[in-house]
Amino acid sequence: METTQFLLSTHAKLQGLRAARSAYASQFAPDFNLIDLLSPGELGLSNLLRELLDPRGSHAQGRRFLDGFIQLLGLTDLVANREVLSVATEAPTDANQQSGRRIDILIELAGPTSERKFAIAIENKPWAADGADQVKDYLRHLEARYRDGYVLIYLPGHEDRTPGGHSIEKEAATIAIAARHLVVSCYAHLLPWLSTCRAQCEAPAVQAFIQSFEKYIYQTFLGVRDMTERQQLITDAISSAATVELALELSLAQSDIKGALLKKLHEQFVRGVKKDGYSWELPASFDISDWKRPILIQLSPGDKFTVGFGFDQPGGGNFFYGILKNAETDEVLLDIKPAMDNEFNARGKSHGLWLWYQDFEPSLRDWRYSSKPWAQIASGVMAEWMITTVAKIEKRLRQNQLKSGL
Repeated sequence: METTQFLLSTHAKLQGLRAARSAYASQFAPDFNLIDLLSPGELGLSNLLRELLDPRGSHAQGRRFLDGFIQLLGLTDLVANREVLSVATEAPTDANQQSGRRIDILIELAGPTSERKFAIAIENKPWAADGADQVKDYLRHLEARYRDGYVLIYLPGHEDRTPGGHSIEKEAATIAIAARHLVVSCYAHLLPWLSTCRAQCEAPAVQAFIQSFEKYIYQTFLGVRDMTERQQLITDAISSAATVELALELSLAQSDIKGALLKKLHEQFVRGVKKDGYSWELPASFDISDWKRPILIQLSPGDKFTVGFGFDQPGGGNFFYGILKNAETDEVLLDIKPAMDNEFNARGKSHGLWLWYQDFEPSLRDWRYSSKPWAQIASGVMAEWMITTVAKIEKRLRQNQLKSGL
C-alpha cells in the first residue's frame, strides 16, 4: 500500500468517526467533561487526588483507592495494613517560614509509636517547574520528620519530565530512587489505577467522576481527544506488516516532520505579513526547541516591548501568546495588561517580563501531544491566526496610544 493511500484511507475513517460523533452529540455529549470545564490548576488537581486517596473521603469507598495507588507505585511491602492517620493538601514543611514551601499532598500512616510515623508525600507538578533545591529540601524534611520511613512521589504532567538538577543533584536523585525514598511517575501512569478504581467503585456518581478524571488526563497530558479515533489509528497501523512498518517509520520521522512544518509556518507568516503590508520586525526562523526563547515580533523599532508566542516546555509544551517587555526597559508599562484584557475580552496573566499573556484553547495548547496545531500549520490556518492576533494587538496599542512615537 502506498504511503499516501494509507494516510488518506485512515484519515477518511477518522472523518467518518467524527461525523458519526457529531450526529449523536446531542444524545451522548462526547466532548462534555466537567473537570475540563472547571480547568483545575495545580491545587485543584491536588484536591481531586487527595479526595480519592483519603479513605475518609466523600467517595465512601474506604481504602480501596488508596490501596490501589500504593500497589501501582510498588509500595505495598512498605505500607501494607498501616492505619491511615491523615491525608492533607498544602502541608507545611519545617522550613515553611523561610521558604514558604508546602507539600502538595501528604499521607501520614501509623508507625510502631505515635512518634514514629510513615509518610507518603506527593509533589504535584502538572505544569510548573521545580524551585531551587525543592525536591532535595522535601526529602530532607521527610527524613527528619518521619522516623519510620517516607517516600516522595514526584508527579509531573508528562513522562519525559524528571526533577531538574537545580531541584536535586542527579547523583542524589539516583540514590534516593534506589533507596525507594523517591518515586518518579507521571499523570499517564495513573490511568491504570483510575480504571481499577472505577471498576471497583460501587457508587455511580463516583464512577462518573473517575471517568471524567481519566478523560481529562488523556486530553490534557496525552493529547488524546477521542479514544475511538486513537483505536482506529492503532487498528489500521497493525493491519499488515507493511502498515506497521509505515506507521513506525512515520513515528520515527515525527521530529523531522514537525521541523518541516515549523519552517513552513515561518514562510507562511513572513509571506502573509508582507502581503498585508505590515512593517513588523520578524525572527529569522520559528524554533520551539528552546522554550526559554519565545517567538518574538517587534511591531515598531522604538517600542519597549515585543509580541511573543511561547511554550512552557521544550519542543512545544503549553502554548501561550502575549506581550513581553524588553529586558533593558525600566518602565513598568502597567497600561498594557488592561488594554489587552479589553481587546480579547478575557483576563490575561502576567509574570516577570511578560506584561500580559494568555493560553491557547485546550485542543491547541500542547504541541507535543496534539496533532491539531500541526494540521493547522499545514493548512495555513495557524499563520493566518497568528498574523490576525498580532494585528489586533497592534491596533489596540495604537488606539490606546501605547506604541512608540504616539
